[in-house]
Amino acid sequence: NVGGQGLAYNQKIGTGIFVFGYPSGSHPDGNYAFTGKTLKWAYGKTFKAAAPALKAEELVGIKSSFTGEGSIGSSWLYRYSSTKRLGYL
Repeated sequence: NVGGQGLAYNQKIGTGIFVFGYPSGSHPDGNYAFTGKTLKWAYGKTFKAAAPALKAEELVGIKSSFTGEGSIGSSWLYRYSSTKRLGYL
């Protein structure tokens, strides 16, 4: 048996989202809290983000303890159910 995540788009800002990734970079204080070898998750509400160095429109972020390396490009799942292990990308 295999499953698959659904697809959601145009979601409102302030929506609760689960983020999954393999964070590995150092914290700004120099501490390595993550190894990059274990799947981690974070949950937060989305907010409008800004990154002047990027040529992007309507960036979205969530607050997370993830460090940058290994978590960039992580899966964001909306309405994720840990019992069914399904959500919407």
